[in-house]
Amino acid sequence: MLQRRVLFASLLVCALLGACGYHLKGASKLNAAYANLYLDTPDTYSEVHRALSEALMIAGASFRARRGDQGAVLEITHDEAGRRIRTVSARNVPTEYEIFYHVTYRVVLDNHEVLPLTDLSLSRIINFDETAELEKEREEMLLREAMARDLAERIVRQLAAL
Repeated sequence: MLQRRVLFASLLVCALLGACGYHLKGASKLNAAYANLYLDTPDTYSEVHRALSEALMIAGASFRARRGDQGAVLEITHDEAGRRIRTVSARNVPTEYEIFYHVTYRVVLDNHEVLPLTDLSLSRIINFDETAELEKEREEMLLREAMARDLAERIVRQLAAL
């Protein structure tokens, strides 16, 4: 009897979620005007550039080799990642760092600015333990890559909404 109630409740929840229009977030699809674009970044080896290239390809974009006057341009004007000391111990040793990633970008279509300069920033707090320095360096690298992917997905969603 209890199993039937659980089954009925789960079916009811599924039906209600389906009826309200809920659906899982899928990959963004780009408008045809932005499907063939030029990606202009100051550093082609940065985490954001790699993540953005991948996210744009998943969204259906192809890349032009040259900027040109016609077509869409996604211009990353500022791409900065780093860390700041957040707290220190009584011995003046850092105990927490703030890992940050800041990107400024704009979108140009046929020499007309469609999206003006837009700033995106993410930050995370990481505890520091000097006895586990290698693990904390690896954790910081993984956090920075995750923030770059998140920033890239936000940029692609913004581009898909244009």
